Amino acid sequence: MEAMRGSTRTVALSCRQGCEICNGSGAAAGTGWTMCRQCKGTGTVRVERGIMTMGMPCNTCSGSGQTLDHPCRSCRGEGAMVRRKDVLVSVPAGARQFTELRLPGLGHCGLRGGRSGDLFVTIKVKEHERFKRVDEDVHLTVPVSLSQALLGGTVEIPSLTSEKDIIKLQIPPNTLPGNSRIIRGKGPPKLSAGSSVDSASNPRGNLVLHFSLSLPERLTPRQEALIREFDDIEKESKQRREFKHGNNEDQVLPDSVGRSFAPV
Repeated sequence: MEAMRGSTRTVALSCRQGCEICNGSGAAAGTGWTMCRQCKGTGTVRVERGIMTMGMPCNTCSGSGQTLDHPCRSCRGEGAMVRRKDVLVSVPAGARQFTELRLPGLGHCGLRGGRSGDLFVTIKVKEHERFKRVDEDVHLTVPVSLSQALLGGTVEIPSLTSEKDIIKLQIPPNTLPGNSRIIRGKGPPKLSAGSSVDSASNPRGNLVLHFSLSLPERLTPRQEALIREFDDIEKESKQRREFKHGNNEDQVLPDSVGRSFAPV
């Protein structure tokens, strides 16, 4: 139901974070980066290959144009360390299997205190024991008792919007197992590319209900007596219908049958 209603989850992950000793610079306290003497700060060196001269990344500074004479002992000059951190992820209502969320600035830290990258979260939705999602709609099997199926009644079903909301559904008389009913606009919010994660601003799918007959495992003596009485009434009613139908057939006779003629 979290994917239907939306929720927040705390996710633990390991990523590169700025070194707290050198504040991400990679240099020991009181020192800093200096211009590379090999490439004179350009980050490239010219290499002759026969009659051609090519520019190649400087091996001394790895193309950065700067070198570090006194690296930070904590991060060994990297300016970052891999540490665990907890991230609060807001799961939007209507999230589907493999929905991808982008969290700006929560990825690996940038080079030497630069801007951090983004964190991409992929949502995996567990299958619910009662609700089943099909495209943009949610299907639910609603069990009804024998009396409700015959006489009608009211059943309560959970809402997809909130745990506190309950939908009171009126069951019409003579509801057969396998009958279905569509409640429009009561399904999950429809999330599409570029849509808002605010469920209130997104259109919703439908809630499709499928009715099934729920019979008691055991009958009380009174219930059994009433069912037998009902069966007897059904049999008597059937016999009366058959008898009436048979009498009607007997009364439909040809014109020549049953007539009497006076002598002339």
